[in-house]
Amino acid sequence: MHDSQSNLQSAIAMLNQKRYAEAEHQAMKVKAGDALFSRALEVAAVSIERLDRCAEALILLEYAFFIEPTNANIQYNLGVFYAKVGDENASMMAYQTCLRIKPDHVDALWNYTEQLRIKEHFDAALLLLERLESILPKHRLGDFHHRFGVTLFYLGHMDKARRAFGRSLAVGGSEPAVTQWEYSHLLLALGDWQKGWLAYDYRFAAGHRTNVVCHHYPYPLWQGENLEGKTLLVHGEQGLGDEIMFGQILFDIEKEAGQIVWGCRPSLVRLFANSHQAIDVVPHRVIVAPADVSGKEIHYHVPICSLGRWRRTESADFEVSRGLLRADSEQVVEFDRALVTSMNGVKKYRVGIMWGANPALGVRSARQRSVQKSIPIDYLRPLVQYCDQIQFVSLQNKEAAMEAASLPQLDMIDFADTAALVENMDLIISVDTSVAHLAGAMGKPVWVLLMHQADWRWMREGEKSVWYKSAKLLRQPRQGDWGSVISDLCSALDEWLRILE
Repeated sequence: MHDSQSNLQSAIAMLNQKRYAEAEHQAMKVKAGDALFSRALEVAAVSIERLDRCAEALILLEYAFFIEPTNANIQYNLGVFYAKVGDENASMMAYQTCLRIKPDHVDALWNYTEQLRIKEHFDAALLLLERLESILPKHRLGDFHHRFGVTLFYLGHMDKARRAFGRSLAVGGSEPAVTQWEYSHLLLALGDWQKGWLAYDYRFAAGHRTNVVCHHYPYPLWQGENLEGKTLLVHGEQGLGDEIMFGQILFDIEKEAGQIVWGCRPSLVRLFANSHQAIDVVPHRVIVAPADVSGKEIHYHVPICSLGRWRRTESADFEVSRGLLRADSEQVVEFDRALVTSMNGVKKYRVGIMWGANPALGVRSARQRSVQKSIPIDYLRPLVQYCDQIQFVSLQNKEAAMEAASLPQLDMIDFADTAALVENMDLIISVDTSVAHLAGAMGKPVWVLLMHQADWRWMREGEKSVWYKSAKLLRQPRQGDWGSVISDLCSALDEWLRILE
């Protein structure tokens, strides 16, 4: 027993000194059947895991669990190891077991609440965060209040969330830029534009955590200076919807600047060039293919989403400019002819419909949100009742458009997603996608079907959009409740048809 205790103490000391191979060797000197054997297996497992041999570590740790199933720390380490090999369900179960044995296990609470938050089990996460607050070491409170703020925000406790973010920034967490970025979404969703844009400016400093990248041009950053006689390079940074939404501000500043060069996604070049004839529109893809401005005298540059800070600081600013994007007139005529042909000359109202968001395959968090924003095709079945009066036209991308085959009763026409097609619609119905932004920026009537935890761009409540005067917002009353949204949509269609007739 004395030898086992000595070997174990030496192994723990070596582990703390990061001498992992020696710690493993020393820990395994403890004999099987000894009262300290399960602890020795745990020390050996942690040492092996630090040497990137996680599969072996799990075998040892599961053996230790078999010997001592009521050891909270073994359960905690199982939670850590399972997460590292990608078995999130097993990880969460291990943390649950750990907390049943030891409800105040700080690290298990910390890791488990983060897993719950990422999976959007916010109610469960909040309960554990409230338990954690009183036992967490002071040096971790900055990060705690950040997580607390995010959780409260998603649950709609806006005042409490605002205070939590404030505490995190005051105490100082490990990633203040990320805290500012998350805080900006709350502020902007509440219409606190001035403070919101200041916090939003931290998006690039937050790095990979925001999935936002800024190309660095060799020109001074524009920070609201007078643009008379100056050339401003505006360049894209996020998604299609963001470029369309913030691109509306170009209608304001094109009157102020000597010249504007607008670097946007290649798929938007013709649309913006047709709508902003005084602006030099060039293709730009962040990092991959930045705008070619060789031979142009540029005085300032600015990422497109930073325009809000300088031209949308009060609610009244959103009414200043109502410039609209314009589709190519020849394409509009071509699509009209195609629609007439496809409908066999039958006159119906044309309603474009978009039920699925971009799948965003590259980023897990974006992929999860894309699924939440999308409506499973079968939810649209109640729209079949309107097919005598309405021709539904799919505005879906090719991948999701194939889903329409599972609901043939809607008899949807499938065309490419273009501004010319949107221009031919009497009404657009869309989930939160670039199509909704496109229709709104064109001034077309658009009804946007929103998940309960909608993006800050649509604010927290109400049927109106500050960005698009022609938009009507239909919101989930609770997360995942598309049935209520479709019911509201049918009521709105009944009223719309009654007015038209």
